[in-house]
Amino acid sequence: MEIIDMDIRPDYWKDAGMDRDHYIDSSFIIGDFLIILGIYKNKERKKASFFHEIGHLIADKSNCKYTREKNAWLSGLRLAKNMDITFSTECYKWIRNQLETYRKYKKV
Repeated sequence: MEIIDMDIRPDYWKDAGMDRDHYIDSSFIIGDFLIILGIYKNKERKKASFFHEIGHLIADKSNCKYTREKNAWLSGLRLAKNMDITFSTECYKWIRNQLETYRKYKKV
């Protein structure tokens, strides 16, 4: 597993052929081998995003994108809790808002 932190490799977006703005407040997992931690002003959100991406590795998979994202958040946050890592109420609100961006994919 490789982790690329945009704070450490700020020009990575050029190597990836993407616009820098694509990485603001966003992280990604590619397969089971690469996590890209985006550019965050809020370090707590960045930490939560890291656990979310790890959650993709350990969560039950679903055909529904919304459910897949929800499972990744829940699994990642459970892992953080097991490591005695907690997040503020403000961060949980942000997480909820992040998940809501996938609501359009939810099966009715």
